[in-house]
Amino acid sequence: QRPWPRGARANDAMPASSPRVEPALDTVRWSFVVLASIILGMSGLIFGYSIGVVSGALPQLTDAFDLSPVQRGLFVSLLSIGSAAGGLLGGPVCDHVGRWRMQFV
Repeated sequence: QRPWPRGARANDAMPASSPRVEPALDTVRWSFVVLASIILGMSGLIFGYSIGVVSGALPQLTDAFDLSPVQRGLFVSLLSIGSAAGGLLGGPVCDHVGRWRMQFV
């Protein structure tokens, strides 16, 4: 069954009474979903590794800068705080500046 009446051309406007065909929900590109999942999983792994590196360097930094326990906790948590701030601010800035230019910031 054609979505337009007989005799109408394909680029003519559809009548208001014609039902609209909605795209099916199962048309997701599963390759994109799998690739995005792999990239997100690897980024979480790298984030955890970087926190481990910072925590491993903490004894030497404590000796060099005479850090208090509060300063040590803040030093380790700054990586998470910076990531959260970048995630919250990166989207609007990217929308304003453009994705291509944001890659070089």
